[in-house]
Amino acid sequence: MRSIAILHPGGAGAAIGAGLRAGFHLAAADVYRRLEEFGDAAEPPPVDEVKAALLHRP
Repeated sequence: MRSIAILHPGGAGAAIGAGLRAGFHLAAADVYRRLEEFGDAAEPPPVDEVKAALLHRP
């Protein structure tokens, strides 16, 4: 799984330069952060677990 670090401040300029809206890198980092528990899973996680992780508000 990609590192969340690439989606922070240094990556912002690249995202905007690629035509993505400002804030895209922050939203992408949030998604990666919410899914990082599944990064080393040997099997794909159940959809319900992924859905719960994405919808969880810290």
